[in-house]
Amino acid sequence: MKTLAMLGSSLTLDRSANNWPLLLLSELRAAKSETIAMGLFGHEGQSSINWKDHGYVQACANMQPDVLIIDGTADANVGFNITTTQALNNWLLIIDTVRFKRPDCKIFMTTMNHMLPAATQFANVTDYYAKYNDVLVVRSNAAIIDCYSAWGDPTLNPSEYGSDPIHPLLAGNLRVTIPVTYASIAPLIS
Repeated sequence: MKTLAMLGSSLTLDRSANNWPLLLLSELRAAKSETIAMGLFGHEGQSSINWKDHGYVQACANMQPDVLIIDGTADANVGFNITTTQALNNWLLIIDTVRFKRPDCKIFMTTMNHMLPAATQFANVTDYYAKYNDVLVVRSNAAIIDCYSAWGDPTLNPSEYGSDPIHPLLAGNLRVTIPVTYASIAPLIS
């Protein structure tokens, strides 16, 4: 059996109830002979500080996943007042905590969807995504899943957003998030 964990906030914990992580899991299970279990960790509207302080990181580590996808997007929310350096240090601590229990865990830092211009609290999200490259420099067996670039300009796909400028609808996740994530992790599962 293979285990897949996701740690993040609303973009990975599925705020708009379109269940993209579960749809991803379903696609993986349909294409692979091996049993796959998934754990979703973190909390909507919370940063990596919350994930550490409220036991989500330890719960994720206790799962001992084969693959961990970390979405650090929430740390870019200006309301949390987390610098890119603080975010990087938090992500490294998360990786170290998980790898203490599962040293060979494959880590993916994931960039998510482009947000609509009204999502001003995330105006600097690309600065945080750039710090993912630092993760790759100092931690082995790590990679980036880049949904952000594949997403492109969100105004070109208006059916992918409702009134919420941050969280896409299922159409966007079907177009970008699921296939890009699938392509990254499917080779790791037999």
